[in-house]
Amino acid sequence: MRAFLPLAFSHLLVTVWAGGYQSGLERIWLFKAYEIDGFNAEADRTIGMRCNKFKPNLKTPACTEEWIPCVGSRPNNRCDFDEFMDFLQQDTSTAPQDPNNPAAPKPQTKWGVFQGDKLDVRETAKNIFTLNKRRSAPEVPPHQMMKSSAVGYPDFVKRVSETVDDAYKKHGSARGPLLWQEFDEIREDIKKARVGDHGPHLVKAARADEKLKAYQLEIQDLGKNPANENYEWYTLDQEATIAKNTRVDEKGNSNADVVRKDLKDFHDRYYALRNGKKPTSESRHLNFINAYKDSAKASASCRGK
Repeated sequence: MRAFLPLAFSHLLVTVWAGGYQSGLERIWLFKAYEIDGFNAEADRTIGMRCNKFKPNLKTPACTEEWIPCVGSRPNNRCDFDEFMDFLQQDTSTAPQDPNNPAAPKPQTKWGVFQGDKLDVRETAKNIFTLNKRRSAPEVPPHQMMKSSAVGYPDFVKRVSETVDDAYKKHGSARGPLLWQEFDEIREDIKKARVGDHGPHLVKAARADEKLKAYQLEIQDLGKNPANENYEWYTLDQEATIAKNTRVDEKGNSNADVVRKDLKDFHDRYYALRNGKKPTSESRHLNFINAYKDSAKASASCRGK
């Protein structure tokens, strides 16, 4: 049974971090890219750099000041995970100041959760969610995460992945596959979380659709949200729905193509742009999922998978 992931109908460029648990995963994913980018010569590094005066409306969007790197306590002034997170948060740490000394700097926020010296991805993503008071983390535009001309979030995801893939070609055989495997695995977790978070809205709309009321819709269970186990992740399973509702008459004629077309028509309606040009929350979700799916395909080809 192949899960239906709504990934084929989006062309918008928008910028936003996912809410809740997903936002934590995306920050961890970017940190893995930052670590991999560190194998490159300093002049060639792009991840973990910020521009305070970025002009997105130029023909080629550009920074009009110097790009500022994340500076931390690791060798060669590289950042550890907690320092990297504070850099992304634009120094707006959630840790409280000393009430007896309001002028004192805020202590280092403990964003990362470790098993030994290894960052625990799931627990760290949950911790980020908790430290942001169980809300979505603050939005971070691409120019405060990566030295590039990216404006939209899908373009940013593509460029991050290309940076990591290029580093694999240059350094993968010498450095070993572990960091790239972790990068790829976290991206799969992000895709699952985004599909699972959006899925209930998709299913609700499908059940209310007049054309689809004639069908028995099949649902793909994606498990529980690790940050809130009372919340189930699921989505519409297209192939299972087609199989469940396919009928063959006495002449051997099947209605499978009709069922498939009805499902596609529903998705075209559901993800349509407002007035034919303005993005909706549904089309944004589709864009984000598409960005991760497309970059995963490109990475798989790069890694020879």
